[in-house]
Amino acid sequence: MKLQQIRLDRGVNWKESRSADSGLVLLVAGLYGKCVYEVAGKRLELEPGAVLLVPEDASYTAYSPPGQLHEKLTATLVWQEEEGLPLLEEVRMLPAAGPAVLLQERMKRVHREWSDGLPYASVRGGALLLDALVVWCRELDARAVSGETIRLAERMKQYIRNHYRDKVTKEELGTAIGRTPNHAAAVFKRATGQTISEFVHGHRIRTAEYMLTESSLSVGEIAEFVGYRDVSYFHRLFKRATGRSPSSYLSEREPPLL
Repeated sequence: MKLQQIRLDRGVNWKESRSADSGLVLLVAGLYGKCVYEVAGKRLELEPGAVLLVPEDASYTAYSPPGQLHEKLTATLVWQEEEGLPLLEEVRMLPAAGPAVLLQERMKRVHREWSDGLPYASVRGGALLLDALVVWCRELDARAVSGETIRLAERMKQYIRNHYRDKVTKEELGTAIGRTPNHAAAVFKRATGQTISEFVHGHRIRTAEYMLTESSLSVGEIAEFVGYRDVSYFHRLFKRATGRSPSSYLSEREPPLL
């Protein structure tokens, strides 16, 4: 994604329109006052703090109510389909909360750099706004997870917490929730963003971190306790996950009481 232009609009009694323009996406941030956008048969009021997304190939008409002062930022972005963000494919209004706050802050920063003519402002601007759009996408995905999916995932997570020292398979989890193994694996991934294996290893490593400072067991004994018979394999996984070796935690143990 690349920023083609970002501009600050301020005025009273104005009207503008755009014909369908393939590949160009608009982000409009309401800063002050109120204005109206009519896009794809929808009438949307842009209020302060809100952000409107106008997808490619969408024509629109926008105007301010009579006598209404408005101020807004409009960013024009060159979108490449392979970037794969589904929210860019339809008109969306983001109310003044959550991701809208991040997008507004990013758009103001991008506008400052653009206005100052800083080198690579279009590239950096596109990257900053794309990052904020990804945050928006993730929130939409999280909302899309049904209550039933979350409930089943919680049951599977509890099963893992009770059996993490053993090998946990999708077959076992499927039995635990009364679903097929593949369905259980898909539900778990959708609800948590992790595979079953990733979650198991994460729980084991967190438990090992605690035991390394709070128990008197050796590194090898802790590795075996949390489910790793191969100590060298445990060392590799632990350092990859924490950035530290297991033995480096031992110095943080409380000295034994005499």
